[in-house]
Amino acid sequence: MFCTKCGTQISDSSKFCSGCGAPVAPAVQEPVAPVVQEPVTPAVQEPVAPVVQEPVAPVVEEPVAPVVQEPVAPAVQEPVAPVVQ
Repeated sequence: MFCTKCGTQISDSSKFCSGCGAPVAPAVQEPVAPVVQEPVTPAVQEPVAPVVQEPVAPVVEEPVAPVVQEPVAPAVQEPVAPVVQ
């Protein structure tokens, strides 16, 4: 608690300020209204139907035919006649 006249810190049981000698007014405590709590209604959970999972057909992969590449004949380069100028 602090003195309202000079601001010196004083104990709660003091009747006079130790700094300036001013009388200390008793601390006024306002009555506190009791807190009334409303009763809490518990939440009712509705039953949940179980999830039924439909069976899934397995995936069957079709066989893929291998890709056959035809042999390519090598390119034959014919000789070029020299250009005379």
